[in-house]
Parts: sequence; structure tokens; C-alpha cells
Amino acid sequence: MKKILFSGAFLLLPLFLFTQEKQPGDSTRTPQRFYLDLSGGGSVPLGKSYPSFDKDKDKAGYAATGYFVQANLSWLGKRDFGIAFQYTFQRNPLRDTAEYVIPYGTKYQLGTGGWSNNWLLIGPVYLRSFNKFLLQTEAMVGVVFSFSTVFSNTDPVTGEDHSNIGTGFGFSFRVGLGYLITPRLAVMANLSYLGGFPGISKEYQPQVIGYDSVTNEQIYSALSEVKIKKTVSTFNAGIGLIYKF
Repeated sequence: MKKILFSGAFLLLPLFLFTQEKQPGDSTRTPQRFYLDLSGGGSVPLGKSYPSFDKDKDKAGYAATGYFVQANLSWLGKRDFGIAFQYTFQRNPLRDTAEYVIPYGTKYQLGTGGWSNNWLLIGPVYLRSFNKFLLQTEAMVGVVFSFSTVFSNTDPVTGEDHSNIGTGFGFSFRVGLGYLITPRLAVMANLSYLGGFPGISKEYQPQVIGYDSVTNEQIYSALSEVKIKKTVSTFNAGIGLIYKF
């Protein structure tokens, strides 16, 4: 994962330096400052953990190919460089063969659900027009909220199954190429990588579970702690519209 982050930063460095140089015509060009980008497409699990079916691995995600939809609002300063805010909803179903798997922390099967990941991200954006074309690149960080049965756990006292929301650090790298339909509206194809580390951590304090038949003293359950950590890693390809305000 460190290699991915380093590679992404290395690839974006020349672009960042380029945006800081004064470009011909900067003194007369007045760029549109706000861009709204709406897109969606396919989401393919990557790596050794997210698509893994090995139930002996704590980070196995059992994820299959799904889809994503997202909204991105960018504000540009000078030289086509600015900041972007993004919300992404990503849905990856569980693999068919995962339905009857009983993962760590629970006594219940995974079932036929899936991963519903919600990403809130912010980061630098570079967006430049070349005649009828637009080039967009982003490197973003934020938080991911994951809804999935892989985060469920069994109450050690009642035996009930508890649903949980995995939360953690998230990041994204994206590049897009658009074509202007009108001076303000463009259709854009984009490729991106989404990565995150959602998890849960819960403690169950000792509770009275009965009485000793001889001494009539209370019997307590043991202190119980549940920690589940997963890795989300996907390649995404999509298409959408971008509007310049």
C-alpha cells in the first residue's frame, strides 16, 4: 500500500509543478471557478484482501465486481489548480460462494449481502481545457464508511447478531478526459483507484449471567473485545457529465 501512495504522489508531482508555472495567456484568461462532476461506472476489487475468499485470513473481503456513483465539486484558483470535494457511493456484492461463510467474530453466515461503501474525500485537483477537451486529475484523502455483514459480530451474552459500520481512512487517485458539448457542459470518461481501511472495535463489559447453585453468588461473563479490520481496494472506470458554473 505504501508503494501505491508513493507512486501516486510521484506521478502527480510533475503535474503540480507544471501548474505553478505561469502559462502563456494566464493574464487574460478567466477560467470558470466551479465545476460539478457527476459520474458512475464499474468497480473491480483488487489486491490480496478485498476479493479474497480465504476465511482463514482476517482481512478477507469476499468482494465481487460492482458499481459506483459519485458527485464531485471542484473549485479552481489560478493556473487551473484548485481543491475538490467528493462523495462516492460504491457497491460490491459478495461472491456467490461466500453466502455460507461464517467469518471471525460471529456465529452467523455472511448471507447474500455485499459491501456498501460511502466515501467523503477532499484533495487537490488539476483541470485544464484544450480546445474541445478537458483533462482532470485528482489525489484525494478522507474517510470511508462501510456497511457489510463482514463487520457483524455476535453478542457474547445474548448470542444476538449485531450489525456494525466499519469506518477508517480512505484515499483516491483519479484521472479523467472530457469532451466539451457546449462551452459549459462536457461528457467525461474517468479512471480511478479507491483504497481504504475500514474497521470496528467493540468491548463487552462483564455482565451477570447467572448464580452459583451453592454459594448463590453472581456469575459474570468475561470481558470480551471484538476487533475487525478490512482493506478496500478497487479499480473504477466510469463516465459522466461535468458542468462549469
